[in-house]
Amino acid sequence: MSHLTQIMRGWAAACIVSSIKKQTFDKYNAAYAVDERFTMFSLCARDCVAHTRKFIKENGNPELPTAYIFDRGDEGEELLRKEMVTCGYPAPVFKRSRPDLKHPEIDKEDPFHVQLQACDLAAWEVRRGENDYVSGVPTNELRKSLLALAPIRRIWVETREPDMEGLIQVAKIRKRKRK
Repeated sequence: MSHLTQIMRGWAAACIVSSIKKQTFDKYNAAYAVDERFTMFSLCARDCVAHTRKFIKENGNPELPTAYIFDRGDEGEELLRKEMVTCGYPAPVFKRSRPDLKHPEIDKEDPFHVQLQACDLAAWEVRRGENDYVSGVPTNELRKSLLALAPIRRIWVETREPDMEGLIQVAKIRKRKRK
C-alpha cells in the first residue's frame, strides 16, 4: 500500500475523487430513470473527468492531449463512453489494473497499469476516511494510508441531493411511471 501512495505522491499533480452515496443514487433512480444514463461508477467517473479538465485548464497546459483511463471491467463502461462523448469529452480508455496471473502472456500485449491501483486506493481511502470521520474518529487518528495522501492537492467531491436534482433537469432524465 505504501508503494501505491508513493506513486501518487511522486507522479500525481492532484488526487481527484468523486463519490455518491448509494442511498442518494437509489433514491433518485427510484423516481427517475437515472440508470438508463448512469451507473454510480459512470456518474463519478464523468465528474472526475470534469474536475480533471478544470484542474488542467487552471494549473497545467490545456493544449496537451489528455487520456482518461479507467479500470477495465467496471460496471457502466458503455454508459461512461456515451456520456463522455455527449459532454464533448474524449472517449475514455479502459485498461487492466492488475496482471493476469492465469495468462501472464497477455501482459506483454496488453500491459496492466499499476497507476489504476493507486486511483482505486485513493477512492477507497477517501470513502473509509469519510466513514471514520462521521463515526467520530479524530482526523489525526485516520488511517496512515489516507494521511499519506495529505500532501497531494485534493479535489474530493460528493454528489449530493441538490446535485442529483440539477443533473436530472440538465440531462432531461425522464420521470418513472408510478406503478
